[in-house]
Amino acid sequence: MTGDACIDSISGETGAATGSCSAIGNNADGNSAAGKNESAKRGGAARKLAAVCLVLIFLLCACIMSGCGGSSDGSSSGDKEQKEKARQEQQKDAGSSAENKKKEEKAAAEKAKQDALKKSEAAKKEAAKKEAAKKAAQEKAKKKAAEKNKSAEGQQDKQNQQNQQKNTNSKKASGKKSSSKKSSHNKTNGQTKKKKSQKTDPKKRTPKKKICKITIECKVLRGQDDLDPGTKSLVPSDGYIIKKKKIEIGSGETVYSVLTKARDKYGFALNVENTQFGKYIAGIAGIEEKACGDESGWKYKVNGKYPNKSCSAISVSAGDVIVWVYVLEA
Repeated sequence: MTGDACIDSISGETGAATGSCSAIGNNADGNSAAGKNESAKRGGAARKLAAVCLVLIFLLCACIMSGCGGSSDGSSSGDKEQKEKARQEQQKDAGSSAENKKKEEKAAAEKAKQDALKKSEAAKKEAAKKEAAKKAAQEKAKKKAAEKNKSAEGQQDKQNQQNQQKNTNSKKASGKKSSSKKSSHNKTNGQTKKKKSQKTDPKKRTPKKKICKITIECKVLRGQDDLDPGTKSLVPSDGYIIKKKKIEIGSGETVYSVLTKARDKYGFALNVENTQFGKYIAGIAGIEEKACGDESGWKYKVNGKYPNKSCSAISVSAGDVIVWVYVLEA
C-alpha cells in the first residue's frame, strides 16, 4: 500500500469515526439532557476522543509498517541483483584467470622447447669445434713429423757423404801402405820371409766381431701420476728395460735391425708402424706412446745425438752406442 492510499484510508476512517462520535455525542446529549450536568458531558466526550485517537494511531502505524515492508522487499530484490552480478563477475574473473594460466603454461612450454634447441645447437657447435681442433692437431703433428724426417734425411745424406769420404781416404791410405809393404818385401831375403811365415798366427786372420751397444730406458716415467696402473706396472724399478747390452752386427745394419735383434735376444715386445718415411716405433715392452701426455713417446740417439730420421734409415757401425729413451715431450 502506498502513502497516499494510507492517508485516504485514514481520512475516511477518521470521518467515519467523527460521524460516529457525533452520533454518539448527540445520543449522549439527548440521553444526558435528563439529568447529567455539563461536566459529565465533557468527560464522556474526552474519553471518546481518546478512543478515536488511539484508533487513528493504530491505523497510522499499520500504514507505516506496510510501507516499510514494501521498501524492504525492494531492498531485498536489489541485493539479489547485486549478488547475481557479483557472482557473474566472479565467474568471468575465474574464466579469465584460467585462460591466462593456460597461456602462461603454453608460453613456458615454448620457452623450454627453445632452450632445449639452443642447448642442442650449442652442443653440436662445441663438438664440431673439438673435431676441428683435433684435425688441426693431427695435421700439425703430420707436418712436424714430415719436417723432422726431411731434416733427418738431409743429415743422413751428409753423414753418408762423410762416410764415403772417410772410406775413400782410408782406401788411399791403405794403397800407400800396401805399396810400401811391397817395396819392403822385395828387399827382404828368404830368411826374413821364413821368419814371417813362422810368426803368422791363423787366429789373427779371423776377422773381429762387429759389436755395438744398445740401451732402452724409461726413467722419466717413474713416479708419474698420470700413468694408468697397467703402464705403471711395466716400468722397471731402475728405469731400464735393457742397459748397455752388446749386439753383434753385420754389414748394412740399421738402428731398427739392432733393436729387433735385442728384442729377439732379451724377449721384450715391440709395436712397429710402417710409414712412408720408414719404420716408426710406437711402443717398447708394452709402454706405448702418449702414455703420459699427447707428446710423450720413444726417441733414439746414436753416439749421443738424436737423428731426425726413421730408425730404419740410420746405418750403424761397430762401436756405435744406441740409446732408446722415453720422453714426455717431442
